Amino acid sequence: MNKKYLLGICFFVLLSLISLISALYHLQKKSLQNVLGSYTFALTKNNLYNLSKICITSADGNEFTFYYDSGIWRFEEAADYFVNDKMLNNFYAMVQNSILTQKAGETDKNPKNRINIKTYSVDGRILDNIYLEKNNYSLMSYADNNSIYKITHTENFSDIPEDWLPSPLLEINTDLISAVNFNGKYAERKTLEEVMQFSENRQNLYMALDKINYEGIMPDELFDSEYNQTEKKELKIYLRGGLNYLLKIFK
Repeated sequence: MNKKYLLGICFFVLLSLISLISALYHLQKKSLQNVLGSYTFALTKNNLYNLSKICITSADGNEFTFYYDSGIWRFEEAADYFVNDKMLNNFYAMVQNSILTQKAGETDKNPKNRINIKTYSVDGRILDNIYLEKNNYSLMSYADNNSIYKITHTENFSDIPEDWLPSPLLEINTDLISAVNFNGKYAERKTLEEVMQFSENRQNLYMALDKINYEGIMPDELFDSEYNQTEKKELKIYLRGGLNYLLKIFK
């Protein structure tokens, strides 16, 4: 074979290879440029009025879910209690404002190092499925991508379940109490004020009702096995205006 012809072929192949590498580099660079500046929760942001469920799985494997029901966001694992409105507002702000600013490496996809956030629409579709790095909420990756990106507006996020509950859980203004019924023993406000005015029991009751706080969340079946259901006591609080609270107390 002609030596010149062979060198020409080699040169052409080399040139083609360089062109291919260059094209791939510019394609990757363009692709990255298209990603950077985009919204972290792009689909959720575009379907914010159809957002119906938020599911968070912490790095230690705790999964908790918030769902939208008749105008109210509820905490599924906390007996469907109300979600902390401040935390919910922070999450909405993150969805609407968080953007990808730069690529920051590759993820090892170790679940112990990552927090998963899934958002769902009213028809059950997953809108966004992202991971935040456990020790740095400003680093994220997508479920179908190994790339880690630096993102904004995550400083007020939390993967601690109790942060998503109202604090305190319940405040009963003792000035509004018209009567109480503790395990069948009924006392009107007049009795509380005149007969029990200096009673330690009354003082303890009022202090307890002032701020009822959270100490933990427990599934129903576990709660039933750990707490003796036959020993529970009931405290009913009657408020002026007709609103009543029924509290079940377990030892």
